[in-house]
Amino acid sequence: PLPEMDGATPAGDTHQLQLGDIIDSRALQTMMEQFHRLTGIGIGILDRQGNVLVGVGWQDLCTKFHRCHHETLKNCRASDARLSTAGASMSRCRNNLWDLMTPIEVDGRHVGSVCLGQFFYDDELPDYDFFRNQARKYGFDEAEYLAALDRLPRWSREKVDATLDFYASLAKMISSLSYGTMNLSRALAQKEAALRQLHESRCFQSSLLETIPIPVYYKDTAGRYLGFNKAGEHFYHRTKAEMIGKTAFDLHPPQLAEYYHDRETELFSRKGSQVYETVFTLPQGESRDVVVHEASLTDAGGAIIGVIGAMLDITDRNQAEKQLQENRKFMEATAMMIPDVVYLFDVQEGRHMYFNRELTNLLGYTNQEIKDAGAGLLLSAVHPKDLAQVKKHMERMAHTPDDGQHEVEYRIRNSHNAYQWFYVRERVYLRDETQRPKILFGIMQDITERKEAEEEKKLLQTQLIQAQKMEAIGTLAGGIAHDFNNILGAILGYAEMVREDSPPDSIVARDLDQIILASNRAKELVKQILAFSRQADMAKIPLQPGTIVKEAIKLLRSSLPTTIAIEQDIDSATAPIFADPTQIHQILMNVCTNAFHAMEEDGGTLTISLSNIELTRQALAGRPQLQPGRFVQLSVSDTGRGILPEIRDRIFEPYFTTKEQGKGTGLGLAIAHGIVKSHGGFITCESKPGEGTVFHVVLPALNEYAAAESETNEGIPAGGEHILFIDDEVILIEMAQVMLERLGYRVTVQADSLEAMAIFTNQPENFDLVITDQTMPGMTGMELARRMLQIRPDLPIILCTGYSTLISEEKARSAGIKGFALKPLARKEIATLIRKVLEECSDIPASVAGRLIPPLTDTALARRR
Repeated sequence: PLPEMDGATPAGDTHQLQLGDIIDSRALQTMMEQFHRLTGIGIGILDRQGNVLVGVGWQDLCTKFHRCHHETLKNCRASDARLSTAGASMSRCRNNLWDLMTPIEVDGRHVGSVCLGQFFYDDELPDYDFFRNQARKYGFDEAEYLAALDRLPRWSREKVDATLDFYASLAKMISSLSYGTMNLSRALAQKEAALRQLHESRCFQSSLLETIPIPVYYKDTAGRYLGFNKAGEHFYHRTKAEMIGKTAFDLHPPQLAEYYHDRETELFSRKGSQVYETVFTLPQGESRDVVVHEASLTDAGGAIIGVIGAMLDITDRNQAEKQLQENRKFMEATAMMIPDVVYLFDVQEGRHMYFNRELTNLLGYTNQEIKDAGAGLLLSAVHPKDLAQVKKHMERMAHTPDDGQHEVEYRIRNSHNAYQWFYVRERVYLRDETQRPKILFGIMQDITERKEAEEEKKLLQTQLIQAQKMEAIGTLAGGIAHDFNNILGAILGYAEMVREDSPPDSIVARDLDQIILASNRAKELVKQILAFSRQADMAKIPLQPGTIVKEAIKLLRSSLPTTIAIEQDIDSATAPIFADPTQIHQILMNVCTNAFHAMEEDGGTLTISLSNIELTRQALAGRPQLQPGRFVQLSVSDTGRGILPEIRDRIFEPYFTTKEQGKGTGLGLAIAHGIVKSHGGFITCESKPGEGTVFHVVLPALNEYAAAESETNEGIPAGGEHILFIDDEVILIEMAQVMLERLGYRVTVQADSLEAMAIFTNQPENFDLVITDQTMPGMTGMELARRMLQIRPDLPIILCTGYSTLISEEKARSAGIKGFALKPLARKEIATLIRKVLEECSDIPASVAGRLIPPLTDTALARRR
């Protein structure tokens, strides 16, 4: 029989097998014992570990002595170990006996040895002294030990050689038999392993099929089910026994079964696989959506023997997809109704995954333009001033671990190249495997109107602050004007009286004329200040604009630096206009001030021109309020740096200024524009950066105009009535007393309003006229007039004021006051007003009727001197 294989030894691995695994030690032991009885020659077969597998003919010297003492046993084992691993050899062992060895090799590997020993050659004598010492050393019975020595066989060298040849043949036979045994054992082991692997594979495949959560089946070429897994049983609601041997026609409606049969028949005609989606009707009538995967089965020869298939139930998936589609449509419909922009944006690919139509509605770009541009649209359309904060916004989202909401406001340029403000709320909808933002979900709200409202509010706040400043300045200017008018009235009054007493052609007369002219200019300046502070009434009259322009140029020459040259081109034939002279003066001063600021740093030339122009209907296109005809054009040009186009459209806005804080109010051109518009005209601006600026003021000309009656030398109205003159300024009442007495009036003056009231109360019929200032301590002029009129309702009263926010000519007349005069009071103006007021009263005595004081001639002046 073949030796049994060690179960721990890998089948077929020759390098793991030992000599004892591949020889029949018992059979060899029996055979060698018979050989020993025939020949008297002993033998030993050892494996590589020194284990004795076969031992025959061992002598008493070894078995009863050497292998019984532990020291000599060591010698024996050392000799066994040496012989088991060495090649063919012949030597003495440590116990002084001969050892001969022939190796056993299997499949080229040394697995053991055949040994011969425990003898002497017949031509040698044992070394009895060595053995006696050996007996004494190890405590052997010397006599018995030496007797055992004498019993050792003595062979001739020829016999030993013949024995070695036999043992070599034996070793070869053992090797051959062992190799064959090993191959047979290996084949059997491989077969057993293959059977075991086949069994394990079948178990694995069966377990695998049973654990697969989808139905798996296989059929023969007739379409009969040969096998099914548990998922198939669950799917069909039938056991394997109920399914095996059945066909599609046994399980499904005919039409559906025919479809399955045709698909499988087509697969049987070729080797391969197929995938198709179908509706699967179960035996109980339930319909399921499935995807069928089938492949042909072949035998070892390649012939098709059937089909294996798997079914994936996608009913739930299809229903989920349908629900997802419905949800998507709902979300899209919802997004379409939202008045804000809703979008999904892939930041890594730079493309819009979704956006509602509000994005196209607001920005004006088409869907395709937005899709094609991707991230480039934002980068190119974001306002340059907002680009940095947009990038910071993106970096903040990229480096913030949570997916919370991030907000930012910025401007985007629309398809019309106008910028719109958006309030953007974004959050990371999806991140990639490195946690970088992948998809953003965002909502953009158009806040352009809100931003414009905020800007307007800011502008209004600025305007309010500026208006408050202007109100404070106006109040201050009005107060100064009041005091200045009083001083100016005294200067003008005394100058006119002294001029009257002076020879017409004298140096003094000429000097006084200049004083009077300067006083009148100062008077007009005060009117401008009061007009600017909204505390003087404006009156339009027919006038020659050239006169006002020339006066303004004179004022400009004294106020502008020498680095700015003034050139003028005033047409003397310029038509008259119907305007307020003070406001026309203010237009020119404001526009020229603007030109001065444009040339302040580098100097230049200021050119002022005035001329007539004819405007046609075509030239007045866009100005329906104006009729074609003759106009007067005032032009102011400078050689400054010019105005940028984007600024030029705003220069007439109130409080708009490009000057630094504290330099300019932003009102100059706005006021000029308002005045021109109120006079029925228009103002334009022509400018290019680096080429200077030209303003054109166009006003309608008067077609029919009777020149205002100039002051004649017919004389000044005089009279003889009794006048009560009241003013808290002593210099004014002294000047008025002298001036009115020169006109023939009897004058009582009083600087205290309360005292004046007492005088009048005592003698109300003693006065023909009362002239009173408005602003006085103790009692105002209005209050004083009211009380006097209570005493004498027919009393003529003239109210004078240099400045007051509480009184106007209308209020004065409604209170019963007959005359209203603005300071400073020129002699002819007050004389004319006195006569006008007195003549309106019907009960003036003829004895005090007005008369004219003739102009002083040289003879009269001589007589007066």
